[in-house]
This record gives sequence, C-alpha cells and structure tokens, in this order.
Amino acid sequence: MNLQHMIRSIGSVGLEVASGGDFKAKLPQKEAEYVDTWDLSLSEAVDRLREMGYSYQPFAARKFLDGYGRDDGSYSKRDPHAEHLQYHVHIYDTRSGIEVYSHHEYRVGYPRAHYEAIFYEMGVTCGDDGWEDE
Repeated sequence: MNLQHMIRSIGSVGLEVASGGDFKAKLPQKEAEYVDTWDLSLSEAVDRLREMGYSYQPFAARKFLDGYGRDDGSYSKRDPHAEHLQYHVHIYDTRSGIEVYSHHEYRVGYPRAHYEAIFYEMGVTCGDDGWEDE
C-alpha cells in the first residue's frame, strides 16, 4: 500500500464510523460521472491533474468502480465561479487506461453542506435531532 492509499484509508475510517460502519459499500462510482479514459500512466495522469490545478485529497471518501475496485486517487480544485463549490475527480488505473470520473460538489470548507449531500445519496438525512435514516 502506498502512502497516499494509507492516508486515504485512515480518513475513510472516520466516514465509516459516522455512517454506522457501512460507508465504503455505499459509495459506488456513478457511471454518469464518467469523463474520459486517458492513455497515460498513473503518474502521468496525476501530473496532468496537477497541471490543471487539482490537488490530492488524502481524506476524501473512497469510491469503488464496478468490476475494478477502489479508486487510485482523489483530486479536487475550487470552482472559480463559486467559492463554496469544487470539482472532485476520482481516477482508476485500469487495463484500458486511466478512467476519469468527476462531479461538482460543496467544498469540505462547508462541511455540513458537503457531508449532508454525501449522506443524502445514502438515504440518510439530518433531522432536528441529528442524523436519521429516511
């Protein structure tokens, strides 16, 4: 396990605890977020993302691509037109190349909105007395 994967695994533990221990299984990579497949090595893809202004996100939740497994990196950059939003990219080093998936979301600097959106996808909302299942 490389250092980046180790740091992200540690960060995912907190999200798993907050979701009752079943967080990873509930975050499959959405096919609708597919952007492109790059004919690059993983290190070249990371370099390309950095050139585009993306930063590695060590504590981002892991996504899992059906038929492949966990992502090989999570990167984000602020939306220049809306400070509270970011572009978030997950990459997968597959046999066919680097598969790139992306979505637009609240930045972690706005934690309640960011995590409410994630938990909403899992069918959990924040009621007046805390988190509750729908």
